[in-house]
Amino acid sequence: MKAKEDFEAVILAKDQSTITIAVTTSDHAEQQYRLVTSGINYHAEVGDEVRVWTTGMYEESNPIQGKATKVERVK
Repeated sequence: MKAKEDFEAVILAKDQSTITIAVTTSDHAEQQYRLVTSGINYHAEVGDEVRVWTTGMYEESNPIQGKATKVERVK
Protein backbone atom coordinates (compact mmCIF):
# COMPACT_ATOMS: atom_id res chain seq x y z
CA MET A 1 0.00 0.00 0.00
CA LYS A 2 1.53 3.30 -1.08
CA ALA A 3 1.34 6.23 1.35
CA LYS A 4 0.19 9.56 0.03
CA GLU A 5 0.54 13.04 1.46
CA ASP A 6 -2.91 14.10 2.50
CA PHE A 7 -2.75 17.36 4.39
CA GLU A 8 -1.14 19.77 6.82
CA ALA A 9 -2.77 20.01 10.22
CA VAL A 10 -2.34 21.08 13.85
CA ILE A 11 -2.11 18.45 16.59
CA LEU A 12 -4.92 18.92 19.12
CA ALA A 13 -4.20 15.85 21.29
CA LYS A 14 -1.93 12.83 21.31
CA ASP A 15 -1.32 9.68 23.28
CA GLN A 16 0.88 6.63 22.79
CA SER A 17 -1.04 5.25 19.80
CA THR A 18 -3.13 8.09 18.29
CA ILE A 19 -3.15 11.76 17.41
CA THR A 20 -6.14 14.05 16.97
CA ILE A 21 -5.54 16.75 14.38
CA ALA A 22 -7.43 19.72 12.97
CA VAL A 23 -7.37 20.46 9.25
CA THR A 24 -8.63 23.76 7.86
CA THR A 25 -10.50 23.10 4.62
CA SER A 26 -10.57 25.35 1.54
CA ASP A 27 -13.84 26.91 2.75
CA HIS A 28 -12.18 27.73 6.12
CA ALA A 29 -14.09 25.06 8.03
CA GLU A 30 -12.21 22.87 10.53
CA GLN A 31 -12.28 19.09 10.14
CA GLN A 32 -10.90 16.85 12.89
CA TYR A 33 -9.25 13.47 12.40
CA ARG A 34 -8.19 10.86 14.93
CA LEU A 35 -5.35 8.83 13.43
CA VAL A 36 -3.66 5.69 14.69
CA THR A 37 0.09 6.27 14.85
CA SER A 38 1.31 2.95 16.25
CA GLY A 39 4.27 1.64 14.32
CA ILE A 40 5.51 5.03 13.09
CA ASN A 41 8.16 7.21 14.70
CA TYR A 42 7.62 10.98 14.80
CA HIS A 43 8.57 13.91 17.00
CA ALA A 44 5.69 16.38 17.38
CA GLU A 45 3.68 17.70 20.29
CA VAL A 46 0.24 19.22 20.86
CA GLY A 47 0.09 22.58 19.06
CA ASP A 48 2.66 21.66 16.41
CA GLU A 49 1.84 22.00 12.72
CA VAL A 50 2.47 18.71 10.92
CA ARG A 51 2.32 17.19 7.46
CA VAL A 52 0.41 13.90 7.58
CA TRP A 53 0.41 10.92 5.23
CA THR A 54 -2.33 8.30 5.63
CA THR A 55 -3.57 5.10 4.07
CA GLY A 56 -6.37 7.15 2.49
CA MET A 57 -9.03 4.94 4.09
CA TYR A 58 -11.24 6.60 6.72
CA GLU A 59 -14.16 5.69 8.97
CA GLU A 60 -16.97 8.22 8.81
CA SER A 61 -17.28 9.24 12.45
CA ASN A 62 -16.74 12.33 14.53
CA PRO A 63 -13.86 12.85 14.48
CA ILE A 64 -13.04 11.00 11.25
CA GLN A 65 -10.80 8.01 12.01
CA GLY A 66 -7.95 6.55 10.01
CA LYS A 67 -4.32 5.41 10.12
CA ALA A 68 -1.29 7.65 9.67
CA THR A 69 1.65 6.21 7.74
CA LYS A 70 3.97 9.19 8.35
CA VAL A 71 3.86 12.35 10.46
CA GLU A 72 6.40 15.13 9.87
CA ARG A 73 6.66 18.31 11.96
CA VAL A 74 6.40 21.50 9.86
CA LYS A 75 6.72 24.11 12.64
